[in-house]
Amino acid sequence: MLPSSSTNEVIEPQLHSIMINGWGADYGDPQNYLGQETYGNDNAYYSSKYSCINNVTEETEANKELLATYKEYTSLVEAADAITDDMDARYQAYAKAEAYLLEHALVIPCNYSVGWCLTKYNLYSTMNAMYGGVNSKIKNWETNANGYTTEEMNAIADAHNQATE
Repeated sequence: MLPSSSTNEVIEPQLHSIMINGWGADYGDPQNYLGQETYGNDNAYYSSKYSCINNVTEETEANKELLATYKEYTSLVEAADAITDDMDARYQAYAKAEAYLLEHALVIPCNYSVGWCLTKYNLYSTMNAMYGGVNSKIKNWETNANGYTTEEMNAIADAHNQATE
């Protein structure tokens, strides 16, 4: 229960699937992202604090269906998490769980980046971390004081793609 800021009344948590808070996927280990919305897990922060699914009871048929969907999603995440000897299989299982999460709109992540911009730096010269939110460190970037044209960026992208094939 949360205290209201304007009165002394107590506000009950409400079930919701869209939360604007910058939460998004962390593909270093999908457990960091997908595990946060599992049902019945006290350590699943978003289940406890944002969607509040852990507070839902089976009082109505709609609640029973919703909880059954969350329980199926949770079993998919737990099955993926149990795979520790084959990383390809682990990621495929997590992809299946994520698809289920999104197909059933249990949560709709809203953290995204715009991949295009007018730029004075070569996007392909940036360093990327192995995972997490530490990308785009401003270190050793190739820059152009006049900015890059579309043609120049297309040529840079083609060169990058050829080099990484």
